[in-house]
Amino acid sequence: MFVREAFNGDRKDKAEDMIQQIKTAFKDNLPKLKWMDEDTRTAAVDKANAVVDMIGFPPYINNSTALNAK
Repeated sequence: MFVREAFNGDRKDKAEDMIQQIKTAFKDNLPKLKWMDEDTRTAAVDKANAVVDMIGFPPYINNSTALNAK
């Protein structure tokens, strides 16, 4: 009930999209950094890919079967 009330509409989707755009922009900008060597650049991409967005609530919350299983 709280999730339905607090996160109605597409707020969660918009926030997740924004995070994805930030990650993409970060990774797209890495080749332009002259001071960063290739190993460090690869590590930065790996680290960006490892970021897990935890916005609002996990997707299974809106699925009764999956929620009950958890």
